Amino acid sequence: MSGKEAKAQEAGQQQGYPQGQPPQYDPAYPPQGQYYNPQAGAYNQPITGQPQIVVYQQQPAHNIPDQMGYAIFVTLCCCWPMGIMAIVKALASRDAIARGDLVEGKSKAEDAKRWSHWALGVGIAFFLIIVVFLIVFYTAIFPGLIRGDYD
Repeated sequence: MSGKEAKAQEAGQQQGYPQGQPPQYDPAYPPQGQYYNPQAGAYNQPITGQPQIVVYQQQPAHNIPDQMGYAIFVTLCCCWPMGIMAIVKALASRDAIARGDLVEGKSKAEDAKRWSHWALGVGIAFFLIIVVFLIVFYTAIFPGLIRGDYD
């Protein structure tokens, strides 16, 4: 031991604690390195398992639909160019809602809904035009082709 350590030990001080004693802990807390075991009802009995962390996802406090399902439906079933624009707007809405900008999220969701409505309308119009064409073709033109009227 050096002379400084010997003097500190003679004075009753331990190395690292200037007041001579380590700080006292509040008796309400368990001693260091030990946990409270509720089955045993006491401290000083270590828990055999590791503590587990449970993470809960909070549900958003808003109810703003991003119209993604509707946009995908009209893309696949009606008019895909307008449906792609609806998907782009729905993704922008989802991103705005995720970052907490509810006003922009609602605005983009309305844009996605508007594009989806237009795509649905165009898809229905094309379907009706094709149905009318087929009816005219098979009732007026096709029978004449079979009879040989257009030779």
